[in-house]
Amino acid sequence: MLRAFQKLHAMQVPIGIWPLLDDEDGYWASVTNAQKFANRVWEALVYAKSADVPIATVAIDLEPSETLKRRLMRGTMSARYTQLRKCDRAARTARGEREYREAVACYSALSESLRGDGIESLAIAIPPVLLDVACKSVRWQKMFGVPVTEPRWATLSPMVYTSMLRSLLPRGLTGLGPVLLKKVCATMSRVNSDYSTCVSIGVVGKGEMKDEVCYSDISELARDVATVKNAGIGDLALFSLEGVLDRRYPEAWLEALVG
Repeated sequence: MLRAFQKLHAMQVPIGIWPLLDDEDGYWASVTNAQKFANRVWEALVYAKSADVPIATVAIDLEPSETLKRRLMRGTMSARYTQLRKCDRAARTARGEREYREAVACYSALSESLRGDGIESLAIAIPPVLLDVACKSVRWQKMFGVPVTEPRWATLSPMVYTSMLRSLLPRGLTGLGPVLLKKVCATMSRVNSDYSTCVSIGVVGKGEMKDEVCYSDISELARDVATVKNAGIGDLALFSLEGVLDRRYPEAWLEALVG
């Protein structure tokens, strides 16, 4: 990896890193592992600096635990609603409020330190967080344990994976993914004075969950890219490179992203 950093730096390619934790520590950043995640970021930066190349960006992937995500993504609509109510009640307790505030303080210190070092902090956010962004609330963030808005990360990147939304929306509404993507872009355009915006689209390949629903055709990617760019947002992230390289014509998928 260090040799790759050096080669990319020699080609004048800006380098970003995406730290993650072991599965037993929660994998993604959240309220439950804030200090462990902050430590992981510093360890990753020290490792990268041993290659004597600058790091331009650190991605902070803020997501609920894998257990909670599976319950919400695989259960019936009524089971999902019940689980959300449980999360909401837990977040409203004194303990839930205290743990959230402690995590916000930890991530705020991390954000400020990265900013002081000239490193972009790129916060990846699950779609419900956009409800908080739109109305300047933190209720959904507390419910899912993902402090996104208060640490003031430099760039906010909502994950709007239209391919996955097909399997998550109620029956009869599975075609709403592109509509929701357009709504997200409109929301982010309205609050662009608060954040730089990067929209994460996809998916092309499997991730940690192993059962993500992927794009079935390159035309779906082209449609999503056009939606984001028509909203005036030029920064896009596609998940994931491995998925692109596994396709029959990977160059065509990359051209659909940037063309």
